[in-house]
Amino acid sequence: MAPLSICINTQTPLVQFLRPPEGNLLDQPERDATDLTTLQEGVDYRFSPGGVTRMVYPLVRRLIKDGVIDEAHWIALNPKAPGTVRIGPMTLHNVTIDSEKMAGYGEVKEAIWGRIHDISPAEPHDDGSLPSGSRSSTRSTISTRSTSTTSSRCRSVTCSAR
Repeated sequence: MAPLSICINTQTPLVQFLRPPEGNLLDQPERDATDLTTLQEGVDYRFSPGGVTRMVYPLVRRLIKDGVIDEAHWIALNPKAPGTVRIGPMTLHNVTIDSEKMAGYGEVKEAIWGRIHDISPAEPHDDGSLPSGSRSSTRSTISTRSTSTTSSRCRSVTCSAR
């Protein structure tokens, strides 16, 4: 079987530009791809920390190394980057959205996230911290129970705050 080409779409870009690269690469025509190897990591750009990009990039590199795919295209929001960036057999396509539309995009994204995780817009996200003075009025409970599965080691964990 011949190697495949894949397309990846993430919100977070694989590469974040720290300053405009020399020659004002942001103004380059779309057909001219910026070669990332001509730039200096930590000075001109950095790889996005954590999240999806830190899982997907090594997977793509491995798939290319093993001959499963021969090229990958990665599309992401990245308004401060050149339109197209090449990293070997991988092409990053950076998308820019007007700031007015970006605000709406953020609202829709948060609404979808809340819906998926059953968080109403009025509820604050639980970041693990409590406002001062509220510890006495908040009671957390964690309960575990065995489930009727083939393994006695499987447990269901329920956490709730009251």
